[in-house]
Amino acid sequence: MTLEQYLDRFAERDWQSTEDGTVRFALVGLGWWVREEVLPALEDTDLCTATVLVSGSAEKAESVADGADVAAGVDYEAFHDGAAADRYDAVYVCTPNAVHLPYVRT
Repeated sequence: MTLEQYLDRFAERDWQSTEDGTVRFALVGLGWWVREEVLPALEDTDLCTATVLVSGSAEKAESVADGADVAAGVDYEAFHDGAAADRYDAVYVCTPNAVHLPYVRT
């Protein structure tokens, strides 16, 4: 096998499967990374989906959720209180690293 052949196969994911269902994500933080990179990437896969968006502003969360066809948008306080917890399986914290801890603890 040549290096080029190896690199062409490097990104293959023959182990991935949707048989066990789709992983539902809550995305914490709605900055450019989420809006421009994460949401479009999640739309392109059958393995996971965004079901809850979390922002400092409930209005922003709801607006972005409506525009991205996501089930729920909540503010940070509601997220900490467990709002919409039954709508996600995993959390992707997309805030600056220095402020991740409070969302990971929740």
